[in-house]
Amino acid sequence: MRIVLVGGGTGGSVGPLLSLKQAIQKKKKDAQFLFIGPKSDRLIIRIAKDFSLPYKGIHCSKLRRYFDLRNFLAPFLVLLGIIESIKLLKEFKPKAIFSSGSFAAVPVGIAGWLLKIPVFIHQQDVVPSLTNRLLSPFACKITVSLACSLKDFPPQKTVFTGNPVKQDLDKVSKKQAEKFFSFSKNGLPVILIFGGSQGAALLNELVCNLLPDLLKFSKIIHLTGNNFKCSVSLSENLKDNYRSFQFLGKEMPLAYKMADIVVCRAGMGTLSELSFLGKPSIVLPIAYTHQEANALYFLEHKAIRALFRNEQNKEKLLEEIRKLIQNSELRKELGENIKKMKVFASAQNILDEYKDVLGL
Repeated sequence: MRIVLVGGGTGGSVGPLLSLKQAIQKKKKDAQFLFIGPKSDRLIIRIAKDFSLPYKGIHCSKLRRYFDLRNFLAPFLVLLGIIESIKLLKEFKPKAIFSSGSFAAVPVGIAGWLLKIPVFIHQQDVVPSLTNRLLSPFACKITVSLACSLKDFPPQKTVFTGNPVKQDLDKVSKKQAEKFFSFSKNGLPVILIFGGSQGAALLNELVCNLLPDLLKFSKIIHLTGNNFKCSVSLSENLKDNYRSFQFLGKEMPLAYKMADIVVCRAGMGTLSELSFLGKPSIVLPIAYTHQEANALYFLEHKAIRALFRNEQNKEKLLEEIRKLIQNSELRKELGENIKKMKVFASAQNILDEYKDVLGL
C-alpha cells in the first residue's frame, strides 16, 4: 500500500500526518509513503528525514487573506504545482492522499481528484483553514479535531475524530530525559519554552530578556527555531540551568517529560499534545490569527493561562510564570482541565473512517 502525505509551511501541519503514518505502519508493515511539500522548505525536509520519509518538493503558494502582490502570482504557482503533482502521483501510484491544512495540499489535492485518487483532509484549528475550505469539494472525507468545526464543512462527509497525537509522546522515562538534557540536580522546576516549529521572534526575545530572572528560580529548555541565538550574557552558575536547541524532532517527548510547565504558542497540534500529556501551560497566541480562537476555546474551559496581543510583554510573562511555578494547586487544576478536554485522539480514530478505502 502506498500513501502520500502533504504538509509544509509549518511543522503544525505535519504532526497529524506523522501520527497517521505510525498507525498505518502498525497495520501494514510494508506500507510505503511519499511526503510532498513546498520546494526548498528546509524545516519540513528535515522533519521528513527524521522520520524516514522520502520527500518531493513542488511549487505552491501561501494563500493570503489580505492584499499582497504575491497573491497575483499564486494562481500560476498553484497551476504549476498541479502539473508537478500529477507527474509525481502517476509515478508513485498512491492509494490515498492525506493532508492536514498545509497550503501545499491545494495543488496535490486537486491533482489527486483529477486522477481519481481519494483525498482526505483533517481540520485541526477552531477556525477552518483557507486551504481546507478550498479543498473540501475535492475531498472524499473531512475529519475535524473539535465538534464545533462540524458546521464549517459539508455535513455528509465531515466527521469529528479529535486531533491525532503521536502515542509515543509519553513512552519515555524521566531518567532518559535527565540523561539527554544533563541538568544538574538542584531541585529547580523546568520550564519548556517554544514558539512552534519555526520558532517565534517575539517569544524568543521575551525569553532572552527574562533569562537572568528566570534562571534564578527555574531551569529552561528553549527551542528557538532556525536563525536565532540568544545573546544575553549569563554567569557560569546560571548557564548550567539553560539548554537551547533550534529544533527537537524525535527528542521532543524527552523535553515534555522534563517540563513542569510549558510556555508556547497556540497551534492546535501543540495544544493537543498538552492535552494528551496534561501539562500546565501559558500560551501566547500569534495576534490576529487562528491561534487566538484556539486559545480562547481552551481558556473558556480553564485549561490554560493565556497572554493576548498587548499583554505579551516581559513583565506580564514573568508575572504569569512566577504565579504558575509558585502555585501547585493552579498547576494541578490546569493539567486536569486540559486533560479532560480530550482534544487529542489516537490516529486510529481517523483510520477507522478510511478503513474501507485503505483495506485496513
